[in-house]
Amino acid sequence: MKLNKKITCSLLLLGASALLLAGCSSGKKEDTASTEESMVSGILIDKASSYVTLGEYTGLEAERVTYSVSDYDVDAEIDERLSALADYEEINGPAEFGDVIQMKLTITPGEGEPEDYDDYVMELGSEEFDLRLDEAIEGHSAGETVSITIPFDDESWVDEWAGQDVAFEAAITSISRANVPQLTDEYAKSSLGFGSADEYRAAIREDLEKQYRESADIDVMETLVTDAMDNCTFNGYPEDLYTYLSESRKAEYESFAKMMGMSIDEFYKEYMMTDEDVENEVLTEVNRRLFISAICEKEKLTLTQEEYNEKVTAIAQSYGYGSAEDLASMVDEEDLLWEVYGQVVGGYLLENAKITDITMDYTEEDLGVFMDLEGESEVIIDGSDADVFEADVYDADNETEEYWDGDDAESEWYEEDSDDDKVE
Repeated sequence: MKLNKKITCSLLLLGASALLLAGCSSGKKEDTASTEESMVSGILIDKASSYVTLGEYTGLEAERVTYSVSDYDVDAEIDERLSALADYEEINGPAEFGDVIQMKLTITPGEGEPEDYDDYVMELGSEEFDLRLDEAIEGHSAGETVSITIPFDDESWVDEWAGQDVAFEAAITSISRANVPQLTDEYAKSSLGFGSADEYRAAIREDLEKQYRESADIDVMETLVTDAMDNCTFNGYPEDLYTYLSESRKAEYESFAKMMGMSIDEFYKEYMMTDEDVENEVLTEVNRRLFISAICEKEKLTLTQEEYNEKVTAIAQSYGYGSAEDLASMVDEEDLLWEVYGQVVGGYLLENAKITDITMDYTEEDLGVFMDLEGESEVIIDGSDADVFEADVYDADNETEEYWDGDDAESEWYEEDSDDDKVE
């Protein structure tokens, strides 16, 4: 099943634009005590109210959906953290899923030229190329060579492999197996700084609950900003703001296209974009900045240096950067300032909204429904335990149904035609 390419393209910009509401504090109203500490507000648009007539923005109604933290969530988080602390021991074999394989890999697509990768490293079972290659390597030892030819259909994730029989030759040079620590009272005390395994588990649950609350706030703040902007009337914009954002957005897309070895026209076609789509994106960001500036102007919302530093640090942590400095080195300073001021406005709207809190349970056992936006097919996942799923995929175009019996590494897809014959 393919992702909608237009949506996928919008995700390319997520690294910067999704920072907007990564926090909940609304900043402080300006007073004489804090004025000296305030950030230089030159980033905001002067007299923004001449370009936007604010509508209703306080007392907005919204639902804040917070997911409860399940035992499964806690176990999964602990497994992930302990796996990151694993030591690796080199073994001769045989290789098992989860082992790290170092090999000399040769890939030959169809009648094409072979591509050699010396000292290639991958985790067995990660399906880095294809599950069938992982399964072929499984059970072999260092010093052995595995050869397999895999047929790929027209939907291959590598364009050059589409519709081709691709030959893989893997000469295994080493196999490393992770020694993942087990969560015991002794390990919690000696290595994790907790009094017991239960105390560590409780701390993980508390951390996840905080993350889930913050995520819920981010979602509802974005909803409130969107609703408040919908209530506004926009009356033009400063030409320099529009020009700057238009050139920046086009430069971003040109950079993505270059990374992918495409012209900008090819990039737009690949991701089903038009010049009109880009224009709408630019105008939306123009209006957003006008809205942020107008709210800050009317409500006298300011941002001290200390608050700014705290927010940037929180954003950096939430997106996996080592420090605020690392984030600042990757994001334009002006864009980052806008994101933080947007966070201030979002927090103000949240504090003055009428929020209905809803708590929902979500586990891997729940029924999940997903839509393939290109093929209009539906994926229904229904699992009776956390590791085993069953899925029905209805292909609306071909009127066939696919069935997935999810049994870990041995999961298989089947396609059922109209007379219920099952074909592997």
